[in-house]
Amino acid sequence: MGVVLQILGFLVFSFLVAWSVIGIFYKFRQTKIQAAGLVVDPLAMPQMRPISIPSKGQRNSLDRISAWMFEVRQWELTEDWSFKLPNDGPTVMLHKGFVFDGASIPRPLWGLLSPTGLLLIPGLVHDYAYRYEFLWQLNEDDTVSKYKIAEGRECWDTLFFEIGKEVNGLTFIDKLAYYAVSKFGDSPWENNRDRAEVWVNPRAVKEVLEAEVTDNADKTDVSAAEAVVEADSASNIKDIKKTRKEKPKAEKSATEKDVEPA
Repeated sequence: MGVVLQILGFLVFSFLVAWSVIGIFYKFRQTKIQAAGLVVDPLAMPQMRPISIPSKGQRNSLDRISAWMFEVRQWELTEDWSFKLPNDGPTVMLHKGFVFDGASIPRPLWGLLSPTGLLLIPGLVHDYAYRYEFLWQLNEDDTVSKYKIAEGRECWDTLFFEIGKEVNGLTFIDKLAYYAVSKFGDSPWENNRDRAEVWVNPRAVKEVLEAEVTDNADKTDVSAAEAVVEADSASNIKDIKKTRKEKPKAEKSATEKDVEPA
């Protein structure tokens, strides 16, 4: 037991020394590091608002402490957000109002890697794909279509890794995060399958907003646009319920992967 404690103590001490050395190096190089070119244009970053963590208003101190320790900050997109996928992939769009909690990083590691730090963008796209089993592809004519629908977990875990490499350049961090989601992402994946949340077509939402803010648009135009969205949502509900009922949770065969759900 004494040997184990000595080893653990040595590992903790080594980690703190390494952290301090890197911190000192960063302090001296901070100006040059911050002046380096950014891979992601700041103007292209997603616009988000934080959602309150429910610590205040709990029945007792234990519940407040539990909320502080285990509740994860959630974020809501306040605007439709588009992002070009790496490896010459298409541009995808995530709809306004989508709520996510960042990359799934265990709380003890937040000092090393924040859920909304380097893995913010890959985590956001990954959460969206896990939620709906596809991404909205933005076409040249400003329409959207489903990208890689029902491809399965492995597809989105791999995309998570590729986006991480594209936006932060820390391959070893991205590999570690990829290993974590590939090994421990089964529960979130199945929870999303059971929840079967209805998707939102970002282009349809945009059409309604444009009709509402156009100075010369009359009420008939607005009602017609809203009717299109309501019909689309109803179709989505019917479609997704049918898909969840017919598709088993088990991994699909290679021949089934190419077939889009009815």
